[in-house]
Amino acid sequence: MGPATRPSKRVDPNDPIAQYLIKSPDPVADVSEDNVGIALNALKQAADAATRDVGGTRWTPGLSIVVVRRREVLLCDGYGRTRVDKSGKVGPETLFTCASLSKPVAATLLHRAFPHVGQPERSTALLEVDPTGWTWRVASRDQERNPTRQAPAGGLMSCARDLGQFLITLLKTDYLEFPPKNPPAEDLAGGHSYSLGWNVRNPGRDDVSFSHSGAFRLGAGTCVRFDPLSGFGVAVLSNGEPTGVPEALTALFFNQLYGSPLLSGADFAGLFAIVRPMMLGQMYQTKVSNYERYHGSPSEVPVGLPPGQIVFTGYSPYFASRIVIERKGTGLVLKLEDAGKGLPLRRTASSSASSASG
Repeated sequence: MGPATRPSKRVDPNDPIAQYLIKSPDPVADVSEDNVGIALNALKQAADAATRDVGGTRWTPGLSIVVVRRREVLLCDGYGRTRVDKSGKVGPETLFTCASLSKPVAATLLHRAFPHVGQPERSTALLEVDPTGWTWRVASRDQERNPTRQAPAGGLMSCARDLGQFLITLLKTDYLEFPPKNPPAEDLAGGHSYSLGWNVRNPGRDDVSFSHSGAFRLGAGTCVRFDPLSGFGVAVLSNGEPTGVPEALTALFFNQLYGSPLLSGADFAGLFAIVRPMMLGQMYQTKVSNYERYHGSPSEVPVGLPPGQIVFTGYSPYFASRIVIERKGTGLVLKLEDAGKGLPLRRTASSSASSASG
């Protein structure tokens, strides 16, 4: 099952696949061995589908996955490539940039217990939109970021095997004091569900669930979840720009585990295609609103700009990308690299005054 046509930026919440993800079942204490087998099989098939090259496209270049039950590792394997321009295969000990998975690891201080010598390969995969899915290209040296500036919020580097031990430690019955089943009330005020480095589902209940995702534009999309009641934990690491595949695989496993199979007629490609825009809509509502607010808005080009299509080019350390301001019709747009239509620039009163004065 290869990449499918990408949906629009906003997902209909009534879409059957969206409902499958939104209304995922709560954790249960007893899970049948049949459901365990079904969930593991679905996860492996989906991971293979996500990394398989289909006509030059794939959902993500490479994945490494670990699944544990209490003190037992049920699955620890790699899928796809370590780099999009080489044939090296991902394995259980392939190092990945973990991005914001660093937060829960740092919060529990358990990363000190699982050191790993070595450095990962340079982040290589950048996403490019394709009508039938996503294609990938190699990032140039000037596009790389410095992850050490973001530790402990995003500087962790680890592998599936080590994260499996991290999950096992979290699931030990003598270590369930952190993260707490009952988070501090102030953390959850106003409907928030994040506390002490973890997203918390069903706080204060026996069927509490803890999770976290991580993402860097250059080469990191990650997800971890563990459910103390059932004793299962999953970590998924990917080495491409975040597309939602780790979150889709994690949700698929736990849904299958708790008796909620993928909908009849649906396939993994449909699941992958809908998760990314769902994530954008749920996690980045301000960004989406700003895009819709300003995209296509008219702007006035200030006087005195250099002639030609491109009026400015530079480099943004924050975005780890080249930035370009260029003319579009009677206005200006800001782009990262050669991305799409760009963001229309609007002239403010202060900038008008500056132009008039000098």
